Amino acid sequence: MKTIFANTKNFDKWKSSSDVLFIGTAILVGLGTGVGAIFLYYLMYAVSWVGYDWFPSVTTQWGKAYILIVPVVGGLLVGPL
Repeated sequence: MKTIFANTKNFDKWKSSSDVLFIGTAILVGLGTGVGAIFLYYLMYAVSWVGYDWFPSVTTQWGKAYILIVPVVGGLLVGPL
């Protein structure tokens, strides 16, 4: 690392500064938040697609059993939480 920055005069000032740590942490937190927001957006899109497009087309043959099966499956999914 010293060979790369051997010609710079201000590298020693930046190397020991705690500001670099805070800036680096802020960049990592910002990137993580941005990636998390994008992931959450696509997750919500996928859940809405399954709930409003795919699932109703699959369950049209179930008839009145749909009224009983859907809450039971939901309870089984949420129950262990």
